[in-house]
Amino acid sequence: MNTDKSITEEFLIRVKDFIEMEQCSCSMQIFTPEYIARNMQISIEDAKEALRLLKKEV
Repeated sequence: MNTDKSITEEFLIRVKDFIEMEQCSCSMQIFTPEYIARNMQISIEDAKEALRLLKKEV
């Protein structure tokens, strides 16, 4: 599991790109940490942390 300090910019870009691709395909309307973790094959904790950090950017 990544901690706040080890969530890298590259990792955040991967999650952001995944969300953008899913939005473009109209296959998903709500992005849960579980959905992201399952499809990206990452831990749910990392997915939660990435979403938390991405929300700060908005």
